[in-house]
Amino acid sequence: MPTALVATPGQLQACVIRVARLSAACVPSSAAGDVITTSALVSLQATPEMDEATKFEVKNACGNLAWTQESGCDKIKRFNLTLELATFDYEMMTLLTGGTAITGKTGAANAGWVNKTIGYATPGLDTTCPNGVSIEVFSKTAYSTGACTEASAAPAYVRHIFPRAFLTPGERNFANEMATLKLSGYSTANPVWNQGPFGDWQGNANLSDDTAYAQVYAATLPALSNSGSFSQGGGFT
Repeated sequence: MPTALVATPGQLQACVIRVARLSAACVPSSAAGDVITTSALVSLQATPEMDEATKFEVKNACGNLAWTQESGCDKIKRFNLTLELATFDYEMMTLLTGGTAITGKTGAANAGWVNKTIGYATPGLDTTCPNGVSIEVFSKTAYSTGACTEASAAPAYVRHIFPRAFLTPGERNFANEMATLKLSGYSTANPVWNQGPFGDWQGNANLSDDTAYAQVYAATLPALSNSGSFSQGGGFT
């Protein structure tokens, strides 16, 4: 059958994660301080949570199945997320979880800490529920021809979109071993994600208002946050 596909690449790795704060109306913000883009992503696991169709079945008196019937179909309610980052970026932690950034005071032990973000506190029992965030992950494409692509229009990256996500800090083990930042949560649909925080969505219509996840081709990676504005750290470029 004829197809209008641009290309049929494989996918591998994940190079960049971009997180944008959502407003109270769920609109993704592009304002300074509301978006962090980093290459510190270690992994993001997304598992669909299903609303299964209603199943009816009857057995006869001999214990054999007499008939079955299903009403409706299985539908995706949301995606459960498990996120791991290589660095403890306090501003990213604040953005992702709705926690509180700790700012260095005047007279701090290190003069370079004054009025800078030097820590993070988790949300408390009295903390107002966060509005959530938009999460985008950019992965590489792969072709059977190796470094060469199928055509000039073939995409270099795939953009994975979780339009309204809520995350909480995960477990942390203090031991003689390396530590990474772990978080868990879920993604739901966002009717007003539209074309994303920067309007760089490539589709001819806005993101569907009832989807909890989408993927679309991308030609380039978004620029990383500047270390002067965000705690990029770790030599990630």
